[in-house]
Order: sequence, then C-alpha cells, then structure tokens
Amino acid sequence: MNQFWWALILFVVIGLTPLVIATTMNRRQRRSEGTRGTPAR
Repeated sequence: MNQFWWALILFVVIGLTPLVIATTMNRRQRRSEGTRGTPAR
C-alpha cells in the first residue's frame, strides 16, 4: 500500500507542477503585456 500511495503522490505532483508553472508564466506574461500596453514617454 505504501508504494501505491507514493506512486499516486508522485503522479499528482508531476501532473500539477506543469500547471503551476503555466499559471505563473501566464501571470508574468499578462503583467508584462500590461506594461507594454502603456505608451513609453
């Protein structure tokens, strides 16, 4: 049972890490786009 739970935890972590990275990248891109949208004086 322990091996099964460890495998399940690893599977969930491996599946969630890309989503977290994608969300953080999207937030950074949105912030950068907002700054780009403003005209440089």
